Amino acid sequence: MISTTLFGVAGWIGRPHCRKRPPDLPSEHAQLPPVALVPNYVMEGSVEFGIDGGEPFLLEAGESYFEPPGVEHSISRNASETLPASLLAFFVLADGESPIVQDHD
Repeated sequence: MISTTLFGVAGWIGRPHCRKRPPDLPSEHAQLPPVALVPNYVMEGSVEFGIDGGEPFLLEAGESYFEPPGVEHSISRNASETLPASLLAFFVLADGESPIVQDHD
């Protein structure tokens, strides 16, 4: 992932990340850092999210969702069994912090 210093915000970086998700990719589980801000934008297809064990919700191409700091992805997957999906996540993090605290396999 590339990253850039956020001008006017000392100690913070922006890190865009494009995720392409084939239809057969299993759900991913991950924990975000306690201070990360992550807007997501679905560029293609549809993606199902479940946050902190809550009710899953669907985002389709052109829709976005803002993930608050420290949340856990209980579900993050392509919602289609036949079509690909892709999304752009833009991590805003403290410089040197990893975008994922813990992966849950």
